[in-house]
Amino acid sequence: MDVSVTHDGARVRVTVDDSGPGIPPEERTRIFDRFHRATDTPGVAGLGLAIADAIVRASGGRWRIGTSPAGGASMSVSWARALADAGETGPG
Repeated sequence: MDVSVTHDGARVRVTVDDSGPGIPPEERTRIFDRFHRATDTPGVAGLGLAIADAIVRASGGRWRIGTSPAGGASMSVSWARALADAGETGPG
């Protein structure tokens, strides 16, 4: 798994790339649906990404879902740089 933080001037992006099974393109529109499960693994409720999506949306973030260079899933969240800068208080 690879985690990176980048910015393009206007937005700050956190990206997680993994080498797992990935997310098939036909599933990507449903991964944030509550109780949707792409697996039959016992003990999985299908709420994790729904909760993450609620937090991302509430904070003005945007998702980007794709395929990782490592072969698995690539999930990114970006926020307006102004929001990220608001938390900085400078040297202190």
